[in-house]
Amino acid sequence: MYRLHFTAEDLARTRITAGAGPFAETVMAAERLRQRLPTSEFRAWRAHVNGHLGQRTRVLANVFPRDANGIDFGALVGPLTSFEEGLDRLLGVPPASFRAELSWHNRRHRLTTWSKSLADADPRPRRELVEALASLHDAAVRPYWAHIDARIRADRAARALEIVEAGLEHLFATLCPAHIRWRHPILEVDTPLGCDADVHLGGRGLVLTPSVFTGSLPFLSFDLANADAPANLAYPVLTDLVTARRLWTVDRPADPLAALLGRTRSVILDRIADGCGTVELARRVGISSASVSHHTAVLRNNGLISTRRDGASVIHTVTSLGAALLDSDQAR
Repeated sequence: MYRLHFTAEDLARTRITAGAGPFAETVMAAERLRQRLPTSEFRAWRAHVNGHLGQRTRVLANVFPRDANGIDFGALVGPLTSFEEGLDRLLGVPPASFRAELSWHNRRHRLTTWSKSLADADPRPRRELVEALASLHDAAVRPYWAHIDARIRADRAARALEIVEAGLEHLFATLCPAHIRWRHPILEVDTPLGCDADVHLGGRGLVLTPSVFTGSLPFLSFDLANADAPANLAYPVLTDLVTARRLWTVDRPADPLAALLGRTRSVILDRIADGCGTVELARRVGISSASVSHHTAVLRNNGLISTRRDGASVIHTVTSLGAALLDSDQAR
């Protein structure tokens, strides 16, 4: 159990993020697939996914042991804006950083010859790893991403309202009661690693990250490269079977809007409805910012969205024509 010691400054600096993003969720999905006995919320997902995994994903068994946490790729690649950026950064991780992470992992799990080779100069194992993660993402995460992102955003909104109405300490008490307990001024957190430690946040604060594939247990992580960075606590948002069944139901009916615009552009038009920037839109859709810029240009040139500059950023909004298309599609 971790015991996080809070000061008044830590409480003031605690915030809720918009989610871990598609790269981190894909890494955690790999861990869920390696569980011998999955929890009920993931059984339908696993049953479908296991029949769609290709040969390339087999190498992931080297870095994700059975019933255990795998190598912390999130710590290696840092903050991301898209899944593709995570793959690019993974290819460019310095061998010394990979070696340090593998050494830490080896304390609990015996490294295979292939996993050791990730820290070598030969780029082929890295490429195999990237190809395996990309294949896993395509089969296990991308088909459900719209549902996953909507669930995470809904949880974040509900938690934010809870803070406004009842306070941050009440949020701590209700976040994940089976594994997270608030005993002022200490937050007790049970994690899969089973660590026992006292952590004094010292004014750094805590980042709360809603996640689907973290499983039933929260996951606590620290930025070892930056001692001043806040701790990060990923907590589960998939806690009941009814919600899970809705999440793993991929929309398959005929979609006239997708036939007209293409699936990616129809999803972008839908996700942009409340107005958002390029980076946020990339996170919502699960593609790179460069891809978003290309698709929004097409939508803008056809009068479906408008774009205005806000400082260094841009904000996309749906035009009346775009809204009419969305309304007609949803009225089917």
